[in-house]
Amino acid sequence: MMALVLLATAALTHPVAAASSEDCLVCHSDSTLTMERAGRQLSLHVDGAALGRSAHTGLSCAACHEGLNPEAIPHKARLPPVGCLACHEGVADKHAFHPKI
Repeated sequence: MMALVLLATAALTHPVAAASSEDCLVCHSDSTLTMERAGRQLSLHVDGAALGRSAHTGLSCAACHEGLNPEAIPHKARLPPVGCLACHEGVADKHAFHPKI
């Protein structure tokens, strides 16, 4: 419920489309932002500092989260999974720590 209140507040105070990672982090930098799925609380938190140090720092969130309409807040309950293999072909073979991709 807290997540819905936060998202509704963000929608009212930030009506501009969340087209950049900075816009997305207005809500997703909140470490308490969660949603419930199948009776479990799932974190929707994104560590902006970690993202800034990652190889993905120059990408917008929507670049990986296809099907996301950043103007629709709150977002759809289910978004398509991120398709890492679109950019990272063969990553499971190259990096043992990505065996499930």
